[in-house]
Amino acid sequence: MKVEKCPGLPGLVVFFILSLLCILPGCSGPVQPGENFTTTIPGGDESSAAGIITPSITATPLPAQPAQQSTSRREPVMVTTAGTTAGSGTIILDDTYSLTIREYKEYPFEDMGYDFLYEGDRFQVSIQSEKPVIVYVVGYMDAIRIQAPGEAPRYETGVTRLQWGSTAPVFFWERVTDRIGTFSIEDVGRYSLVVDPRWMNYDEDWKTGRPFTYRLRITKL
Repeated sequence: MKVEKCPGLPGLVVFFILSLLCILPGCSGPVQPGENFTTTIPGGDESSAAGIITPSITATPLPAQPAQQSTSRREPVMVTTAGTTAGSGTIILDDTYSLTIREYKEYPFEDMGYDFLYEGDRFQVSIQSEKPVIVYVVGYMDAIRIQAPGEAPRYETGVTRLQWGSTAPVFFWERVTDRIGTFSIEDVGRYSLVVDPRWMNYDEDWKTGRPFTYRLRITKL
């Protein structure tokens, strides 16, 4: 008996073999457009989104920056002191004033910061005056006495010596216009320095109502 060969048999055999291979586990065909796929990236996460790969990112902390020092400028503190230093002493009074011959000017040391003066305290006095004045230092009670017109130091007719009445100054200059000098305290007490032109009321050559100006400086040594 003669067997005829089937012309399509070899093709069927090849198709059958290919189909069998596709059924086996792990076999996957080519990815068609629009299909989802899953891709694993080392160190990353898997994503089922089509064509999207999301890698795993680990944040690395930045090194701490050193604290910056403030560069703001500090304003200097300004410091004030009582009095002005002059040479080896401290100026406690520097005053320019105008007077008439009917009045005087008292400078209590307590107003300069010295409620009491003590034995051995030394001061320097300087004065420049347009008219001759009497400059003196008296204690507390004498500072009250000289307020009376009759207690003003003066020159009497025929007497060349200055008359003080009941006042007892611890230091004085007679009729000065420009002078500088020092004095010391011998007894503890409250004192005042006085600039007094009232003596001119008793002298016709100097008697005038016009005011004049002087400058006084006291230095604590």
